[in-house]
Amino acid sequence: AFAQSLAALNTVLAKADAPARPVLLPQVVGLLAKPVSQITTAERQLIHDYYPQMDEIYLAIQRRQAGRPSTASFATQRSVPEADPFMAAFGQPKRETACSCERVSAPTLLQALELLNGKTLYSCVQTGSARYARLGEDELLDRLYLSALARFPAAAERTIGRQFLAAAPKREDAVMDLLWSVLNTREFLFQH
Repeated sequence: AFAQSLAALNTVLAKADAPARPVLLPQVVGLLAKPVSQITTAERQLIHDYYPQMDEIYLAIQRRQAGRPSTASFATQRSVPEADPFMAAFGQPKRETACSCERVSAPTLLQALELLNGKTLYSCVQTGSARYARLGEDELLDRLYLSALARFPAAAERTIGRQFLAAAPKREDAVMDLLWSVLNTREFLFQH
């Protein structure tokens, strides 16, 4: 693999249109000759700042990657768990061991409190209610029940939902309360 990289580097440098390779500064040459354990932080930074200018392959990769989004934004699982009280209440492990026994699955009072008045669920309900408030009553109820419970509302649930929305002085607050009440049902907790 090293021989292939060296051959690729030589090919890049051999091209007529390739820029002239910068000359190594004497202090950088001296640093590269030092044992790694003796190099200070400032010297490491000098090498780090100077060396990539010498490596055409590195620069080509940097130019190609510059326009692409970070792969961290596509990750389905973060490498370091966020310190979120909601996730801690629902048993997010600290990832100190590889054992799945680190997760606690028994329901707790803290979980109930997080669902009733936790900051994480409140922000989710607030965002969701802004989206649902623009819909008509039947479409709102259908989408809410389908997304939360994976089913359409029963006739009685639809009637109660319509009455609740019609009687509310502020529609946005009523939608938020309706969303909150559906997310706090046993059926939602069982589904998710």
